Amino acid sequence: MCYFTGQTANARILRSILPIVVFGLLVEGFLNVIFTRHSGINSALLVALLTLFMVVVTIIIVIRISRNVFKRANEVEIERKLAVKELLKFKLGIERSNEVIFMTDIDGNILYVNPSFEKTYGYTKEEVLGKNPRILKSGTLDNSFYREFWEHLLKKELVVKEIENKTKEGSVVNIETSVNPILGESNEIFGFLAIQHDITQRKKADLQLLDYSEKLKISNDTKDRLFNIIAHDLRSPFNSILGFSEILINEYDQYSDEQHKAFIKKIKDSSETAFLLLENLLYWSRTQTGGIIAKPISLNLFEIVSYQIDILNNIAGSKKIDIRNLVTPVTVVYADKDMVKIILLNLINNAIKFTPKDGVITISAHDFEKEIEISIADNGLGISHDNLNNLFKINFSQSTMGTSGEKGTGLGLIICKEFVEINGGNIRAESTLGKGSNFCFTLPKTSVKVEDVV
Repeated sequence: MCYFTGQTANARILRSILPIVVFGLLVEGFLNVIFTRHSGINSALLVALLTLFMVVVTIIIVIRISRNVFKRANEVEIERKLAVKELLKFKLGIERSNEVIFMTDIDGNILYVNPSFEKTYGYTKEEVLGKNPRILKSGTLDNSFYREFWEHLLKKELVVKEIENKTKEGSVVNIETSVNPILGESNEIFGFLAIQHDITQRKKADLQLLDYSEKLKISNDTKDRLFNIIAHDLRSPFNSILGFSEILINEYDQYSDEQHKAFIKKIKDSSETAFLLLENLLYWSRTQTGGIIAKPISLNLFEIVSYQIDILNNIAGSKKIDIRNLVTPVTVVYADKDMVKIILLNLINNAIKFTPKDGVITISAHDFEKEIEISIADNGLGISHDNLNNLFKINFSQSTMGTSGEKGTGLGLIICKEFVEINGGNIRAESTLGKGSNFCFTLPKTSVKVEDVV
């Protein structure tokens, strides 16, 4: 039976000849009956002639059919060889591809992986064949993501996603994956083909670009803030100095000695304001260019605070503000001496500026396990919630008038933050509008004896 039902060239020839032979035999029998009845011709001779005729016809037909069959068989063989060649080229392309390519069955069991799969994930082919791709899950995506993923696949849709997978060693790789259902002749799904591209380096580059963009924005904001301070805040005290100096030079005799003293005091106050602003600008510019390096030493905090209070006592005295040093004489911090002085100078001066007459400013220190927290608290104007969140941001400009009309740029607080962080500490502000503010910063502590402290 297989000689007739097979797909070989002989089987096709036999299937082609069989109808002809059957038809010839039928015709032979029919003619034999007719001629025997009506002509009296010898039936044996007739049968021989008819048989010979049928054999000749059959041979001619068989030769023609054989030629066609063998020609077609040759064409099919050529097509097969071309298909095999293309398949080998396709397989070679997959094997040499830099993309991760793997195939699974309908249940998601891995049937094939290319060398890039092994290189990217660290698994050998033998380790993953028959396994489910869930062995690559990093745990960064929830189950709803994968449910939606499978829903689209089962609808015979191409799915393209960015995911995070895990290698055999446990490191996470960023992957751009494209998964396509493989369909059979009846349009049924019998597997899935996944093509993946490792975009880990691209993601890192994107993050670096974002970081550079943020730094560039900060740099531009810093430049704008600096120009704004130079153009407005630094001009104001110099205008005051120049104005009162001109009055004293040109109209000195028109004013009393008390008025002269008042003008001179205005010039002095404006000079101190300009000096502090210039000093802050210089220090701040040096921090931006890496020109300042902390040289920490052991410091007696009580003495440093007392020194800064003495410097600012004249300004505080003009508003009858009481500055109280509650730091214990044995409190020691490990930090850069000049930076700590500038931090305290700015924070105490800031408190004086926004504290009304007869107000109180207290400076205290709290001892923790590894650090000292210094607090400068006042009972002044306080700070609104919105401004409180932006106090230490260079790109946020605010100029709030003090209780005696003093102006500030906010640059001093930026410098305080820079210097505190350079010394390994943190700074924060607490405030209630109308009740006062409390600025706290931390510095590392040391265990040396007080008498050995600078």
